[in-house]
Amino acid sequence: MTRKYILRSVRTFLRALSEKTDSLERDLSAIEGDASMVDTKLSILEEEVRILWDASRKNNFDIYVLKAQADEADERLWAAASKVEKLAKIVSEGWIQIKNFEQALQFAEIRATNTRWESASRRCLFLKFFYDVFGCHPPEVLRVSKNIFHSDHVFSSYKWEALQKLKMAYSAVKDYHFEV
Repeated sequence: MTRKYILRSVRTFLRALSEKTDSLERDLSAIEGDASMVDTKLSILEEEVRILWDASRKNNFDIYVLKAQADEADERLWAAASKVEKLAKIVSEGWIQIKNFEQALQFAEIRATNTRWESASRRCLFLKFFYDVFGCHPPEVLRVSKNIFHSDHVFSSYKWEALQKLKMAYSAVKDYHFEV
């Protein structure tokens, strides 16, 4: 082996070594570029995580506020429902009282009418006669007498004629008498 051959072998070895070094330096710079890219991506992801945590805290606070508002609204609803129930009881009791008052008013009106007829019958001789004979007021006598005089008796024509005369007398008194 000659020197030349050794020198050539060393030169090819050095060239191969130099190429290998260049290749490794390129790979190293690529890896460093990738590492900086990874650092950039990592910082972007960290920022997104921070934003998501902020949004999560805000949503949790909003949920807490909405729950508090719902609880308040529920309390107000129960209060309003109890007031409505109380008012419904009051209205029903008031309605019962109104019905009782209406009934009392009707009884009072009936009593007032009866009192007026009785006082009028005591002052007026014609009405006093009707009250003494029949025990009731002239309009009631005429209503009751229709049933009596429509019966099928032998004297029904005489009764009918008497009723007609009674009606004529009553209408004449009614026309000229102020209290009838």
